[in-house]
Amino acid sequence: MSFEEKMKQSGNSVTSARRSIYKLLKHVDMPMSIQEIAGESPTIDRATVYRTIELFEKLGIVKRVWFGFRSKVELSDLYQEHHHHLVCESCGRIIKIDHANLERMVSRITKKNNYLPTKHHIEIFGLCEECQLKK
Repeated sequence: MSFEEKMKQSGNSVTSARRSIYKLLKHVDMPMSIQEIAGESPTIDRATVYRTIELFEKLGIVKRVWFGFRSKVELSDLYQEHHHHLVCESCGRIIKIDHANLERMVSRITKKNNYLPTKHHIEIFGLCEECQLKK
C-alpha cells in the first residue's frame, strides 16, 4: 500500500508537511532522530514534525529503532527493505545491513524453538573502521 493510500485509508490528509517528512525518510539511508528530521525540515514547525512522527508510528509508516535508551525512526518494513544495523559506540554512525544469511539464522533459531516470531530487530554495537583507527 502506498503512503498516500495508507494516509487516506486511515482518514488522514496527505499534507505537504507529511509528504515532505515521508520523502525525507524515504531518501535517507539510516534512522533519524526527531530532532534531525526537524533540522532537515526548516519550513515545518517542530511541533508538526513531532505530531507527524507520532501519527506515522501509529499507522505503521515508521518504526522506532532503539539504541540503548535513545531512539530514532525510520520507515517501516512496509516502505523499505527489512534490514538491521551496525552502530558505532564512539561516533554514533549507523550502517544498514541486510544479509540473507542473518535472516536464515533467525528463521532457524525460531523454528528450532517452535517459536512464531512477529518481528525482530538486530543492532550490532561496536566501533566503525574510522573510530578503530583513531584508538
